[in-house]
Amino acid sequence: MIRENTDLLLQFILSVAANQEDFRDRELGPIHLIKYVYLADLAHYSFTGKSFTEAEWRFYKFGPWAEEVFDRVEPALLAIDANKKQFESRYSQEDYIRWQLLHTEVMDELDKQLPHVVSASVKRSVHQFSNDTPSLLHNVYLTEPMLRAGPGDHLDFEVVKNAEHKSAKVTIATEEAQSVSKTALKKKKAKLDQIRSKVKDNLEKSKAQASKARKFTPPRYDELFRAGIEWIDSLGGEDIKPSKGVALFSNEIWKSPSRFDPDVS
Repeated sequence: MIRENTDLLLQFILSVAANQEDFRDRELGPIHLIKYVYLADLAHYSFTGKSFTEAEWRFYKFGPWAEEVFDRVEPALLAIDANKKQFESRYSQEDYIRWQLLHTEVMDELDKQLPHVVSASVKRSVHQFSNDTPSLLHNVYLTEPMLRAGPGDHLDFEVVKNAEHKSAKVTIATEEAQSVSKTALKKKKAKLDQIRSKVKDNLEKSKAQASKARKFTPPRYDELFRAGIEWIDSLGGEDIKPSKGVALFSNEIWKSPSRFDPDVS
C-alpha cells in the first residue's frame, strides 16, 4: 500500500463530505471512508491498470475491506484537524465513530494533488451516497470484483477490464441501432400509423356495441353466493400453516456465474 496516496485520498473524501449541503451528510464513519477508497481504487484501475493506493482488498463481512487502509483512517484525518465523535454502543464502538471536517476550504487544495479519475469518483460517490450505509454497501456489493469473489477472497480488479469490454460492445450495438436509415424509419412510422388506425376503428366499434348491450345486472351476494365461494376455497385443500426453518446454501453459490452474468439463469 502507498501510504501517502491512501492518506491523501481519505482526507479528500472527508473534505468532499464537509462540503455537502445538508449538515447531516457531512459526517462519515470508517465503513463509509473505506468503501469510498475502494471505489476510487477501482475507478483508477479501470483507467490505468493499477489501483491508486495499491491496497490489498478482500471480501469481508461488510464488503470490500483492507486492514491497512482502516489503520490509516485516524492518523490521516487527525493530520487535517478533523473532529472525531465516538458514541457508546453495546455492540461495537467502531460502528459509532463519526469523522467531520469543519474547515471546508481544504478540499480544493487536496483535489489538485489527486488524479482526475480518483477525485471524480470520490465526488460522484459521496454526493450520491453520503453516509447512507445500506445504499453504499449495496453499491459496492454489485461491483465486478465483489460479484466474482466469496467471503475472505482477494478481490481481483482485473475483471473490470472484462466489464469495460462488455460495456464497449453495448455502446457499439447502440450506435449501430441509431444508424438506421431514414427510409426504414419512414416505413416503420407508416406501419405504426396503420396499426393505430385499425385500433381506433376497433375501439369505436366496441363502444357502439357496448351502448347497445343490455344493462349489467350485479350478482346477488346471498347465502347461495357465499356457499359457492366456500366450496371453491375448499378445492384448494387445507390452509398452509406457518412454520419456521433454516435455509442452508452451499459455499459454491459465491462463485456461481449467475451472480455476475445476467444471461445465466
